[in-house]
Amino acid sequence: MRAHIGTMSKIETAIAVPVRQIVHPAQLAIGSFIALSGLALLIIRLIPAL
Repeated sequence: MRAHIGTMSKIETAIAVPVRQIVHPAQLAIGSFIALSGLALLIIRLIPAL
């Protein structure tokens, strides 16, 4: 599991560095919040199906 976490952080860093140069930090924060909210709603909908 540790190796997976390390790989994910490397991928996230590789994606985040160019994104930070393009997108304003506030827009990035809002976008992240919306994405996490959507993911949470999706998980909540899937739980009763299981």
